[in-house]
Amino acid sequence: MQDPNKTKEQFIHDLDKMKQRFNRLEAEHKQVKNALSYVEHEKKTILDSLLEHVIYHDLNLKVLWANRAACESAGMPVEKLVGRHCYEIWAKRLDPCEDCPVDISRETGRPHVLEKKTPDGRSWCIKAFPITDADGGITGMIELTLEITEQKQAEKALKESKQAQEALEEQKDFLNTLLETISNPVFYKDARGRYIGCNKAFESFTGRSRSDIVGKTVYDIWSKEIADKYYEKDLELFETPGKQRYEWKTENPDGVLRDVTFDKATLKDTSGHAVGLIGVISDITERKRSEEALRELSQMLLNAQENERQMISYELHDSIAQSLSSLKIDCDTFFDNQPAISHELKEKMNKKSELIGQIIRAVRDLSYGLHPPSLNQMGIIQTISQLCEDFSEKTGLSVDFTPTGMSGLKPDERMGINLYRLVQEGLNNVRKHAYADHVWVNLLASHPNIILRIKDDGKGFDVKAREAAFDGEKKMGLRSMAERVGLLQGRMKIKSAPLQGTKIIIKIPFMKGKGNDGS
Repeated sequence: MQDPNKTKEQFIHDLDKMKQRFNRLEAEHKQVKNALSYVEHEKKTILDSLLEHVIYHDLNLKVLWANRAACESAGMPVEKLVGRHCYEIWAKRLDPCEDCPVDISRETGRPHVLEKKTPDGRSWCIKAFPITDADGGITGMIELTLEITEQKQAEKALKESKQAQEALEEQKDFLNTLLETISNPVFYKDARGRYIGCNKAFESFTGRSRSDIVGKTVYDIWSKEIADKYYEKDLELFETPGKQRYEWKTENPDGVLRDVTFDKATLKDTSGHAVGLIGVISDITERKRSEEALRELSQMLLNAQENERQMISYELHDSIAQSLSSLKIDCDTFFDNQPAISHELKEKMNKKSELIGQIIRAVRDLSYGLHPPSLNQMGIIQTISQLCEDFSEKTGLSVDFTPTGMSGLKPDERMGINLYRLVQEGLNNVRKHAYADHVWVNLLASHPNIILRIKDDGKGFDVKAREAAFDGEKKMGLRSMAERVGLLQGRMKIKSAPLQGTKIIIKIPFMKGKGNDGS
């Protein structure tokens, strides 16, 4: 006979085990239910994102569910669609359509496709698919509907997108090939100033591989002195997007400084915001050396010319002019103490003496024009002042000369003679071409430059047309002035317009000399 207490304990134990099993099954059921709910939600989310109208039907063609596109076409939420016949909602009928693809697919058990026009003239593509259970029995229907115009547009957009992608890839390959072919170093930077790409020429230029360049800043690649300038110019370009060009120096892989020109431009996104920059480097070291050699040669020729002028000037002044002066004195005193000479003969000799005097003045003017003897004795200020006075006396033009801030400055001999020549040429241009009444000459010391301004109230001219004619003109004039300023590493600017006079502004870096300026 069984112990009743043991039977009760066994029953309680079995009951606990059944409860644990039930709880475990309930938890698993909940997990499965949650998983199915998540899958169902995910499925509906995907179907809601489609352009096609997706509709679930039961076997009586009543709506079980519809996606967002189908609801929008029906003009009502899914809750109001469920339980109603599809032909009632979309075809506005009380009975099924004769060619209903859903009905045909249900009857045949196979998918069915139909293209159909609605009364409003729109064409639709309708696809119906039967839903079957594990035994192959049909339990419901799926209908996919898409307006053919939208379908074709989608297909066309897809095709165009593919073609655009292919064209973009071809263009990208072409640009990459082009950049690698260019002998100039080319680089790209992002908005933070970090390198994001370059061509092979830039790799050779820096002596670094592309992997050692990308992601780096200018301070990682160049010395601080050079990098500071790069960084400053990059910031300037991003603050004022567009194009930028400047000359600076860089180092080759051996650490040798090279003169280069940077041509840079900002890269913009579709909104027009600067997101980076592209730069091209041109090595101008050899060109600069050639220019410097040419400048030195031109300066040597100019110095030789000035020396020759000075020699001729001294020869005219000290030899020929003195000899003529002696001859004039002889003519003036030739008939002294000879009362028997006729008045006509004396008058003739006086005329010869006057002619010799004219020749003496012409020789001295020529000598002064070739090289002003006062430049070494009196300095540049007094010499230019005398030049302006003599010019005004000979031409009748009013000339105002104003030196400003020049007191105490001692321009070297080279700068002195060049300033004199610039004023001389400027006044000659006014005399020959300006038809002016008044000329203003101003010499201004403005550290670190000496600024020369020559202004007249003459007829003026078209500056651009004049500059375009520089290459073809045989006259020296403004061109010779520009070349002389270039040799002094200065700048010359011309402001003029027809009937508005002319103003020439020249800036020359000041160089001290051993001479006295005579101020």
